[in-house]
Amino acid sequence: MLRSFVFFLIILTIYSDSFGQTSSTYGKTLQQMFEASGAEENYDVVISQMLDIFRKQYAEVDREIWDEFESQLTASAMTDLAEMLTPVYSKYLSEQALLDIIAFYESPSGRKFAKHTPEITQESMKIGERWGAKIAEDLVKKFETEGR
Repeated sequence: MLRSFVFFLIILTIYSDSFGQTSSTYGKTLQQMFEASGAEENYDVVISQMLDIFRKQYAEVDREIWDEFESQLTASAMTDLAEMLTPVYSKYLSEQALLDIIAFYESPSGRKFAKHTPEITQESMKIGERWGAKIAEDLVKKFETEGR
């Protein structure tokens, strides 16, 4: 019985060590995907915009303090975010899938797509709003004509 327990502990230790290494490499690969896709630059913009709001709310705080905080935040943001998002991404995408996505983003078409993703997203959201409004309008008309 003791041998079985010791054997179980050894297997569990080996498994947890290998899982930790996989998780660690997965997080680094996820961060590489964020960098290749341009997400890192987008997050830097979001951080800057968010801090601008706080700067206005706390105008009495020296600019140097805000600049230092922003510098520290952007330096660690992608690492921290990749670490937090690893469980989510690993649930749906293998590390090989991330590597394949990185390869796409490193291709000419992928770089072009990454470059224009913010504009595509912004324009698509406007179209989506118009589409949603049309659906709502059609639904109201249907209810009015059917007397409901």
